[in-house]
Amino acid sequence: MTMTNKFLAMMALIILFLAGCGTLEQPSQAVQDSEGGTGSAGASDAETQAPDSNEVDTSLNKMEMDASMEQADGAITFNIEIINNNDEAVTLKFSSGQQYEITVENEKGEKVYQLSDSKAFADAIVEQVIDPSDKLTWTEGWDEPALEPGTYTVNYTLLPDQVNQQTVEANLFQIESTFDVGQDSSDNSVFRNVKVNGQAGKYTITGEVQASSSEFYYNVEDGHNMLVEETKVEVESKEAWNSFELEISISDDILPTNGTLTLVLYEKSIDNGGPTSSKYLPLDRFQ
Repeated sequence: MTMTNKFLAMMALIILFLAGCGTLEQPSQAVQDSEGGTGSAGASDAETQAPDSNEVDTSLNKMEMDASMEQADGAITFNIEIINNNDEAVTLKFSSGQQYEITVENEKGEKVYQLSDSKAFADAIVEQVIDPSDKLTWTEGWDEPALEPGTYTVNYTLLPDQVNQQTVEANLFQIESTFDVGQDSSDNSVFRNVKVNGQAGKYTITGEVQASSSEFYYNVEDGHNMLVEETKVEVESKEAWNSFELEISISDDILPTNGTLTLVLYEKSIDNGGPTSSKYLPLDRFQ
């Protein structure tokens, strides 16, 4: 065999050897991908299992919180509930046994009661599942001390860290309401059962009004500036209790950096047109 033929034969063997190695390596990569080790199929499965934040936002919009209180025999009972109006179950995750906070403040903004100051909670994660159209309820009692006459503000806050495995912002579920102590009912017999829900410039206020005319008014101020000018609200019938709901929106650029937003509900005097039967409600606090 000539040198040329030997060289060609050797080259052919080398090419066949390299081709065989390449063929053997291909199935190995395919097996690795099918097991989800580093292949794209494994990544797709992980993405499919991750919670969808848009779905969580939709679920939150269909969650409804309510709160109330009862005064009887020198004691106060607080009631909290959250209703799931979704078509699927919702899971609330709490970082400890404390699932809610309740505080009470006097007219000066001084705290006279805080649930967590008088109660111990387990240091354990708690999960609560709410089925569709179902609700969770909590009841808390407070043996009322000798409170001075005046108007008191109750703040109810649910404390979930996550909803359906998605982290949620603090104070997402929060309601404020007021109650009176030691005052003649004739002091303000116009507004009752008023509740405030919302934060950061977006508020919903519900309650009942027994107006002497067919209307009442409200404004919002921070102690220095009028953030919402006088607004008139029509009622269905005068001298009877009518339910009302107010939606108040205040832009971020005029919200105070420090201070309290106060909602003022009132009627107007027939004699001089000035405010009368005024009721003051804190909407939000900034600091």
